[in-house]
Amino acid sequence: MRSGKRVLALGFKEIPAEVLAQNKTGLPREYCESELSFAGLLVYDCPLKDDTAKCISQLQASQHQVVIVTGDNPLTACDVAKQLRICERPHQKMLILQVDQPDDVRAISWKPIKSAHSADNIPFSIAEVDKLESEYDLIVSGGALAWLEEVECLSEPKMYHDMMMKLCPLIKVFARVVPRQKEKILAALKSSGLNTLMCGDGTNDVGALKQADVGVSIINSPEMEKKLKKKRELISKRLEQRKMTLSTVDRLRLELQAMEQDERERGVSMIQLGDASIASPFTSRTTSISSTVHIVLQGRCTLVTTIQMYKILALNCLISAYSLTVLYLYGVKQGDTQATIAGLLIAVLFMMLSYSTPLEALSDQRPTSRIFCAPVGVSLIGQFVVHFAALLSVLDMTKPFIQADAEEMAPDADFKPNVINTAVFILGLCMQVNVFFVNYRGHPFMQSLWENKSMQRLLAFTWSLSVLLSLDISPDLGELFELVPLPSEAYRNKLVTILLLDTLFSALVEYGVRQFLE
Repeated sequence: MRSGKRVLALGFKEIPAEVLAQNKTGLPREYCESELSFAGLLVYDCPLKDDTAKCISQLQASQHQVVIVTGDNPLTACDVAKQLRICERPHQKMLILQVDQPDDVRAISWKPIKSAHSADNIPFSIAEVDKLESEYDLIVSGGALAWLEEVECLSEPKMYHDMMMKLCPLIKVFARVVPRQKEKILAALKSSGLNTLMCGDGTNDVGALKQADVGVSIINSPEMEKKLKKKRELISKRLEQRKMTLSTVDRLRLELQAMEQDERERGVSMIQLGDASIASPFTSRTTSISSTVHIVLQGRCTLVTTIQMYKILALNCLISAYSLTVLYLYGVKQGDTQATIAGLLIAVLFMMLSYSTPLEALSDQRPTSRIFCAPVGVSLIGQFVVHFAALLSVLDMTKPFIQADAEEMAPDADFKPNVINTAVFILGLCMQVNVFFVNYRGHPFMQSLWENKSMQRLLAFTWSLSVLLSLDISPDLGELFELVPLPSEAYRNKLVTILLLDTLFSALVEYGVRQFLE
């Protein structure tokens, strides 16, 4: 059968009672299995798990290539690939690379799934694989890989590796492969420049899991799955009764809690020696492959958070360094209250930044993969130029109000607020808010700033506070921050204008980088 199901032929034989009486010790196997009467065919179908198709669809929609590497029969693997839309072309456009004859290792060829005629076979040529891949979905059998290694490339092992590097990225399904071949397939994919994630559930996947960039071991426990299903149904009923809704993340947390409780009840670990988990950094306690989607979601969120933290740290350091340098050159110090407020603000914002959670759906857009790259560098330089220009503008319009012979201007004098200290502190407070606001990534990798309510409110409050301090609306508020009244209304208006322009142009720089460089 060509629908991928497992088929067993059933037969029977009637043995006379006198024959059984004469052979009390047993009948020869050859006698029992000869002259059988056909009884029918037993067809086994192994349906996909409920969420498998959804997980594969999410991975494909996010520009990930999904490949099946299995020890099952090629037709079975092809049927699964069709159900999951890994192979999307019709059966007439699916080719299997196999040895021409089971007992003949002289050649391999591409064979159409729906044709049994050798005349339809296409001779194998590594140079023609690219062309074939554009017209057909390609499947490779373990026997063909063995032929390539043991016959075609026997005298030149490097030639086999080079051939695998060119062949493997173009294949949709690898079937009837042995553990050693799985490992070599993963090695070839990595050598061709691809990043690999491998799911496996048995000891035959250990080598491939170790070879992959990310290995995910799936523990097969039908008994555990039944218990979890009952617990999930119970939780859903309780939620429906209470008319409550939970996000996918919350549901996952409840499932994990249920699994941990069940594990404690059993009193034994679900991970046994010999499981694929001993070779992989990640172990899924369910038989679902949804853990791969969660790993990609969390990994992207972590990567984006790390890069934006480095950008924020770099910009804050540059801004602080120049601000303090300007203050020192003019003999001005930063007050204890001002330094404490600025330090606490940055610490709280970083804490809120780390609370951002990944989205529930994968995006087809990929984040920047490293810190030292053109988008990050251009963004840092562009934003710093904007902030630097704002600092220079404030310094230039403040110079007429600086009294060089004042007592507080002496390097060893006690702190006393003045105009330049007040202006630089207000601008620095606004720029810190702008750095976090502009460099917060949000969608499509993590929750947006509008969804991170606590951080959004703190940023809005602090930015509004800097504007209020610039306008001198409340003298008592200025005294609380160790500030002095600004010289004139025109000065205050210019300072507010600089705050607005700094916010606008730094946001435009980051927007331009994301649109044109990423």
